[in-house]
Amino acid sequence: MPAPPPIPVFRRTRTIVARDLDLLDHVNNVVWLRFVVELAEAHSNALGLDFATLRGLGGIWVVRRHELDYHRAANEGDEILEETWVSELRGARSVRRARLRGARSSALLLAATTHWAFVEALRARAPDATVLEGVRYVRDGNLVTAAGVSAGIDMALWLVGQIWGVDRARRTQRLMEYDPAPPYQAEV
Repeated sequence: MPAPPPIPVFRRTRTIVARDLDLLDHVNNVVWLRFVVELAEAHSNALGLDFATLRGLGGIWVVRRHELDYHRAANEGDEILEETWVSELRGARSVRRARLRGARSSALLLAATTHWAFVEALRARAPDATVLEGVRYVRDGNLVTAAGVSAGIDMALWLVGQIWGVDRARRTQRLMEYDPAPPYQAEV
């Protein structure tokens, strides 16, 4: 069978307005995240996969994790070029990338990676299993599983805490300069 066609890159422009700014008169960090989510939604809608259609297919895409890399500030009146694409699609999980650039300068302002899960499809793959949302790692008897790469680090730190104690786990976390939010909590 031939491979399915790749999902096209979606592009649009946006102009920064006063409500997008913080006290430093540039785009607020939370607003950058909103831009990334709105862009993903617009791309999905352009593909004919709006919220109602996805529900009709038996589920919705939910965010598992966002990674935002800030490169330059954007100010009121700036026009930005937003582009997004799905870089990985495996079963009920996907990875979406986004780049936001100055429309005139082409300077990279923000790069983002978002990990998504199609919740109901994940449940359908294993109907006897309980799919936990918003949980980074799970212990079930002698089995511990993690939701992704950084969640695997959290899980490993938890294991260090179980084997060698909470102080060792926290020291390990500091030594590897891993500073998640929320921070390591062995008491989980």
